[in-house]
Amino acid sequence: MGSSSKLFDELAAPALLSYLMHWMLQGVLTVQVYFYYLQFPQDPLRLKILVYGLFVFEWVEWGLVTEDAFITFVFNASNGIAEYSTIANEWFSLPIMCALVSVTVQCFFAWRIYKLSSSRVLGGGIVLICLTQSIGGIMTGVKLKESRSIGDVLGSTSGRITIGIWVGGTVIVDVVIAVSMTILMLKMKTGIINTNQMIDKLVRLTVETGTLTASVAVVGVALALAYPEQSYYMPAIYNEAKLYANSLVAHLLNRAYLSHAPAATTGSRVWTSVAFAPRMTAPDSENSSSDNKPSDREVQVVDRTVSA
Repeated sequence: MGSSSKLFDELAAPALLSYLMHWMLQGVLTVQVYFYYLQFPQDPLRLKILVYGLFVFEWVEWGLVTEDAFITFVFNASNGIAEYSTIANEWFSLPIMCALVSVTVQCFFAWRIYKLSSSRVLGGGIVLICLTQSIGGIMTGVKLKESRSIGDVLGSTSGRITIGIWVGGTVIVDVVIAVSMTILMLKMKTGIINTNQMIDKLVRLTVETGTLTASVAVVGVALALAYPEQSYYMPAIYNEAKLYANSLVAHLLNRAYLSHAPAATTGSRVWTSVAFAPRMTAPDSENSSSDNKPSDREVQVVDRTVSA
């Protein structure tokens, strides 16, 4: 009885934690999208479709994961420990939906890299790896659909290969995007303090988000491979898509943050483009002066960096 209770705790605790984290990240995404709606009403239609489309898609995933939570902790609560490792909606809501969200976000950054570098080889290479990892995620979902538990997939050679393609491709793309964006933005430094400060902040955000998504993917799969019969992997795997969606919206919202960030040396406001168009946010009227207006070169560099 004691060992059975301990096994139950080991299965139920990570599952409960993963559902709580999922709901929390959905709330964060909702707030971010609301701020995006307020801050950037003049963004191009294609960008709005991307943001709001991902937002609706994530609400669908939230519904599927919430149903899984009810199946696990309500409907199957009295059916024994074995029910905690069975697959309900996870075959679709985890690998397939996560692969679709990640490939969308990664292709967006691949497009930004292409606009900044004008390199079709670099941008096309990133897109190719994105598509490869998304195929691996979809194949993983198909195998989960045909299996009774995730442990069955992890126990097969073909299952480990498809998961390796999915997660390995995801990590490679995240690293390449972070490194490429960092190098390209650092090359755009001009010696102008305000511009360099903005670029440094963009580099930091790019590295942090890329490292986060890649690390979570690696940790989740490592736990799944090390403990296939446990549910330690759930907090990481269940929330990967939410992290990608939040990272994309955070990058877009960062334009508003940069446009109101105080300069370290002059005390003036930093000028920047706040939309995917050649437009600038002017400083407050009481603080504006001809001395605070940036040079044409500064505006051009920042505009390319933020809204490429």
